[in-house]
Amino acid sequence: MVELRVPPGRAGRLWLLHRLGVAQRGADLLGQKLRILHDEERRRALRARQTEEDWVRTARAAETWLLRTALLDGQRATRLAAAPPTARVELTWTDVMGTRYPDRATCVLPVAAAGRPTAA
Repeated sequence: MVELRVPPGRAGRLWLLHRLGVAQRGADLLGQKLRILHDEERRRALRARQTEEDWVRTARAAETWLLRTALLDGQRATRLAAAPPTARVELTWTDVMGTRYPDRATCVLPVAAAGRPTAA
């Protein structure tokens, strides 16, 4: 630990006032960063809830269509309709106050090959 020696007299008082001002500006900046990060956290939590609702709704619709396909064409037709290539997820990254995180995810689905049956 480095020992700081306060200059004697008026110079010491000015030195301490300057250090106090620097510390206060640092605390203000950290408070501002904290408020910004709290706002971002609330925004992300809301987006996560909305995304979850969309995901659940879409999963239910997919289950309905899968059941319809299985009832109409059988499970073999469903397996044959499955494309060998897999979907890709592409992430777009951003940062707030020096913290890097994924901002957006995009799902890229494979294109169905010609002549393959589709389960629709």
